[in-house]
Amino acid sequence: FFFKQKTAYEIYQCDWSSDVCSSDLQAREQGILVNIVDQPDLCNFIVPAVLNRGLLQIAVSTSRASPALARKIRQDLKKKYSQSFSYLLDILFQTRPEILSAPGADKRKKIFNKLSSTAILKLVQTGKKQKIKKELEKIRKTF
Repeated sequence: FFFKQKTAYEIYQCDWSSDVCSSDLQAREQGILVNIVDQPDLCNFIVPAVLNRGLLQIAVSTSRASPALARKIRQDLKKKYSQSFSYLLDILFQTRPEILSAPGADKRKKIFNKLSSTAILKLVQTGKKQKIKKELEKIRKTF
């Protein structure tokens, strides 16, 4: 038997201008997660730069080396992965159970590869939802 224990976490986050010395130590002693902005050596957790596009989540971390670079990379990813990826993933999420029920692992693999092909991804970048839907429907008819 597996039992799930509900746990609440306390997080202490501040910037260096705050009175962190005593508060930081007290928080750590109480087992509270501590993040002090721009003072990575004083942190016991890091916060990655995150890009959310519906079901697509991309987290970027430089392991505390350069949060500014992580933000820059996230900004670059924002340009590449538009909101249209959210639309595509919603459709793929709805279609996945049907594909998984298709007979033959090789056939399923081919279908999934077609659904994430370069052609589909280029089409998604145009943001033209009707064209995306039409192309996905063509692929869907193959299974």
